[in-house]
Amino acid sequence: MDKFWAADFGCPREMLRSEGTITVCHPNQYSDWKGIFILRIDSAPIISLPRDLFSSLCTEARQWSTTQVFDSTQLRSLVGSRVDKIIGPAFIGYTESGKFQPIESRSTTVLGNEHSGHVASLRAACDSIDWEHGGHELGENPAVGVFAGKELAALASYDVWSDRIAHIFILTHPRYRRHGYACAAVSRLVEIALERGLVPQYRTLESNTASMKIAARLGFTRYATTMTVGLHPKS
Repeated sequence: MDKFWAADFGCPREMLRSEGTITVCHPNQYSDWKGIFILRIDSAPIISLPRDLFSSLCTEARQWSTTQVFDSTQLRSLVGSRVDKIIGPAFIGYTESGKFQPIESRSTTVLGNEHSGHVASLRAACDSIDWEHGGHELGENPAVGVFAGKELAALASYDVWSDRIAHIFILTHPRYRRHGYACAAVSRLVEIALERGLVPQYRTLESNTASMKIAARLGFTRYATTMTVGLHPKS
């Protein structure tokens, strides 16, 4: 995973595990993104800054401690009035054959185009932010659903990153949360990803205790913790 994240940050792999805070400029693929992304794998964070703010922020940001950047209140104070929103701390975990702990469930269904109406109904029942973070339209990648009667109670799917990583999305209908439907859907989806030779990636806010329990139950091991800072467009 270090190889992927080093490429994502546009930095040498050893920078990911530095003993002190590292600052880098957004690589080409994120050159237009107005935000700050922070990743911690070991003890110290690596901080990716926008190109137009790099010269003014990089020296200051190198002094930011792990404690400061993973506390949203302190981070907001450090970045100042530029901050629009902060997302995190977020868990990033991976599992693999031998570590994955599947759950037995006969209630999962691999979804196809014939289920598009059910997906649309689930989307309509959920908050737009919930859909943005966990929802996923049916497409070329597999999707797994769990039904409660005729209603789609949970939907799990993934996007493929760099031809290797299955980045998982999971969304549960508000009426059916905390009933195990999401865990069953993710478990079946992970099986499919592993069968296809992919590395399942689970990402969730640490404050989402139900989602964190799914990660632990299925055998996802923490790889990193992240913070994402959205900046005002004119900052």
